[in-house]
Amino acid sequence: MIAAALGAQRVVVDRSADALALAGRLGAQVLVEAGPGALEEILQVTDGAHVALDAVGSADTAALGILSLRRQGRHVQVGLVTEHLHPCRCRG
Repeated sequence: MIAAALGAQRVVVDRSADALALAGRLGAQVLVEAGPGALEEILQVTDGAHVALDAVGSADTAALGILSLRRQGRHVQVGLVTEHLHPCRCRG
């Protein structure tokens, strides 16, 4: 909604056809099926993203987001899922 309010082009990448359809109904302008050709497809419709937002947290999705950026673009990593979770060592 923020991207739409700012007039940004919204490109959504997902492996699920249902998720892509929902994104389209919610205002995504470009729908890209995740996979080997996703980066090329993103770069065909953009000159590189100003912002990439990764809410999945896998190494593949993070890499796709970063590689899709234009010069001085921003990558936002919402979460990071690892195979081995480590307890927080922070002190409150």
